[in-house]
Amino acid sequence: MKEEAILEDILIKCKEEFLWEVVGVKSIKRGYLNLKWKVETTNGTFLVKQYNQKRLAKYDWHELQDALKRQIRLSDEGFPTPKLLNVGEEVILKSNDGELFVIMDYVEGDIISAGHVSAGQIYDLGLQTGKMHKWLNGEKSSVLVPAFNIPPKDVRIHFWQQKKEQTLDKTLFDLIEMQIALTKKIALTETSEIDAGWAHRDLWLDNVLFNESKVAAILDFDRLKYDYPLLDVARMIISATLLEGELQTELIDTFIDGYNKYHQLSKTQLIQSLRLLLYMESTWWITDKQELTSKPAQRFYEEMVWLTYHYDQLERILE
Repeated sequence: MKEEAILEDILIKCKEEFLWEVVGVKSIKRGYLNLKWKVETTNGTFLVKQYNQKRLAKYDWHELQDALKRQIRLSDEGFPTPKLLNVGEEVILKSNDGELFVIMDYVEGDIISAGHVSAGQIYDLGLQTGKMHKWLNGEKSSVLVPAFNIPPKDVRIHFWQQKKEQTLDKTLFDLIEMQIALTKKIALTETSEIDAGWAHRDLWLDNVLFNESKVAAILDFDRLKYDYPLLDVARMIISATLLEGELQTELIDTFIDGYNKYHQLSKTQLIQSLRLLLYMESTWWITDKQELTSKPAQRFYEEMVWLTYHYDQLERILE
């Protein structure tokens, strides 16, 4: 079905449920596969997000609903995230033709590229990240298992050895050799010092809107699960502060100052989290460059390469 037909189908449902009178629609070309529109109505301005069936197949339905309900609770507590509309207990709505979608308040704000956030913006980003982690983890659970099941070293080494045998690219071959060496070196016992808990799990600059001095909204809670919250911190740090091959350490210190208003984050924990981030994401992004067709994928590749080459220098860089 074409985008225009999908939108028309969804808006019919919105009119039925919320008595909308639509006065304007603008397509938003962001994200992967899911369609999004800014919809102006007589009831207010909303963002409508359609779930692409191919993308949705990667999610557990009940976990996705739980994630969105946690987003609603954060919004109700005053956290800067768009408020989702619901029909009874249902947050994910279904159109008459079976399209699944969510509706949320539309939030104005800017997406800022790496290394260009102001001191005030990144301080508030650290503060809001710490607040999010505190509010999501008000009650500790000893039953849940983190979503990232940290693979044993031998399993990860086997993965890289197989990939090495398949590549003819010299740059990729060298990177894989380095992954094998770093896998042998990483102290997985250090991860016991990184607490498990509820985490956003997709926290990078494209999922944050800023106003002039603060965070306007943190977006896209679809992947929220019980995992390692400090991986959120590591992902955001590398996303927000890596510019032209260097970490902007003053911005990192400012982020930590904000985060520490709600959670204590040491440089040692940050370094462990960055190394664990590499261990988790390297298998996703260190691959043939021809497979990295989108700008976000190319950025993630750049981040993983930087962490690979600076793995042993993090203590000096972040001292």
